[in-house]
Amino acid sequence: MWLLPVVLWVLATTGLLLTSKVELSRTQVGLAIFGPAGVFGIWLLSLAMLTWRGTVTVTRERLRVGTDQIPLAAIDRDWVQLLATRADPERAARVGAPEIAPERLADKRRGRLLGGSYGATGADDLVTLDIRNDRTGGLERVCIPARDWRGLVIGLVTAVDQRE
Repeated sequence: MWLLPVVLWVLATTGLLLTSKVELSRTQVGLAIFGPAGVFGIWLLSLAMLTWRGTVTVTRERLRVGTDQIPLAAIDRDWVQLLATRADPERAARVGAPEIAPERLADKRRGRLLGGSYGATGADDLVTLDIRNDRTGGLERVCIPARDWRGLVIGLVTAVDQRE
């Protein structure tokens, strides 16, 4: 992933320098090096930001998505249990699905995207969570980009159950 922009930059610079039919001046060499470097540098910066902003970590105390951090105590336990029954049908048979109000289940809003990795959501699944909002006293819907949504949900269930 990181090697591709660098290789393309070297190839573009070499191609520009070799296709010049006149004797090269300092300006031409500078443009041949720094012109493609700007384009591929932006590409590398975008890859770095997607990696940094899209990292999801579940610890015993909090869920971290990029720069956003949510305490596990703020995550609605019943909602996580419902997601777990969808991720693991055997769990649904063993434990059963929690009771959640029908209007919450019918709500199709995604909420704000945690982490801010907006460009990464095309290939990722979005896991929707309900979290307690201390300012309003109600629940707020958020979504998390996840490459392995089942793994994220099982990790959340484990972490939330350990807190109880």
